Formats: sequence, C-alpha cells, structure tokens
Amino acid sequence: KSGGEAVLRSSNAGELMREAASVTEVRGGKLVLVANIDQAEDLVFSGNLKVDDIVIHEDAKLEKLLIGADLEDLRQKMRDDGIVFNRIRTDFDFADSKVSIKDAVATGPSIGVNVSGSYGIEQDKLDLDGVFTPLYALNSLVGEIPLIGDILPGGDGRGMCAFISSKKGPAADPDVGVN
Repeated sequence: KSGGEAVLRSSNAGELMREAASVTEVRGGKLVLVANIDQAEDLVFSGNLKVDDIVIHEDAKLEKLLIGADLEDLRQKMRDDGIVFNRIRTDFDFADSKVSIKDAVATGPSIGVNVSGSYGIEQDKLDLDGVFTPLYALNSLVGEIPLIGDILPGGDGRGMCAFISSKKGPAADPDVGVN
C-alpha cells in the first residue's frame, strides 16, 4: 500500500549535504529527492535522488579513495578548486533503519563513480562497493568510438581505466579499499 509521496528540493544541495552527512566541504548544486512511502508499521520507503552541479572541496572518504588509487593530482585539485560532479543519480530503498542503493552514478569531468551497497543508520556503518574512474570525461570518450566502444567495458560512470573500490565500516572513518 502506498502512504504517499514526499519530495525534497534544494537549490543548495551542498548546504543540505553538510547538515545531513559527514561531507564537510561541499558547495552549490541542485537536489531533488522523491520518496514513495509505504503504509507499514515501520517506516519503509523507496525513491530516487538527483543532484546536479555540486563541487566537493574536502571529503575524508573521497580523499582515502584518491590516496588508495595513487591520484595525487586529483587530491590537489580537490583541495584547490574542488571536484565537480555534474550529475549524481541513484535509486534507494529504506527499511529496518538501513538505506540501500543500487547502481548509484556520479559523473564529472575528473571522476566517474558507480556505487552499490548500504548504510546502516543505527550502527552508522557503510558497506559500499563500486567502480571509480579517474579523468572520467576523457576516459569515457573511448566508449563512444564506433565498434571499439561496443567491445570495451564501460557504462554510465565508467571508463577504460578504472579502479574497483570499497568502503566498509564506521561512516566517519571507513576502511577504504582500492584495487
């Protein structure tokens, strides 16, 4: 049964994310979150999140990912100008105090990211796996070449040169793995 729909819009996604998450330096962006609420004894809902044109200047989890991939130039870019994500999209489910996402995509000129997994609110724990593509704008162009792009791995948020990553453990300081 449907309990209705809730819509959250913000013309300053960065401010909302600073207040609601542990991302300390994020600026700008537009956010739209749509949640379809189920009528149940406990709070259960599913929906989607769209964020456009956000800039991250400082984020410990992203910094760990860049260190693990040995991408010092991108770390410096994040500190200096910030890392731009032109588009973030994900569907999500919330049940039993856990947010689950599947195939979240975040893309920008410097980075493309695909993530699936969960965040346990009561335990404040992450369990995320994904693919991290540096130099996304350039890296993803290869997939656009006729015939060549058809045989190479890729997809939204992915490119030819990518790293498999994971974030597991306490949300404030998870273990970050990069292969």
